[in-house]
Amino acid sequence: MSLPASIIYHSVIEGLIVMKENKRIEIFDGMRGLAAVVVLIYHVLNWSPVGYAAGKFEFINEGWRWFTRSPLKIVWAGNEAVIVFYLIAGFVIAKPYIDGRSIHFGEFVEKRFTRLVLPYWVILLVTF
Repeated sequence: MSLPASIIYHSVIEGLIVMKENKRIEIFDGMRGLAAVVVLIYHVLNWSPVGYAAGKFEFINEGWRWFTRSPLKIVWAGNEAVIVFYLIAGFVIAKPYIDGRSIHFGEFVEKRFTRLVLPYWVILLVTF
């Protein structure tokens, strides 16, 4: 006898993830923070000639070859960290549907627009 997917999902999520009062999932905040730091390190290292060459797998010395091919690559795995962002965003967007709540598309787009696009436009106006 198999359990319905919704029961399995809720038991796993409730057992592993602590949610704040405002329905934020705390572990995702930490994962996003770590991913942001990894992307920052990736961009800083790519500005150096050695890091840029290592990104193209043209190693200037054996130390960078070892660093790039060892598990320590996770420290500057910026491309992979962006994938983590996408996975978290996909889960967070899908979670209300999984919980059985209905979301109005217009409200969703309005919230996302005000949170993402308006600040982006303000930054563009300030910097140019």
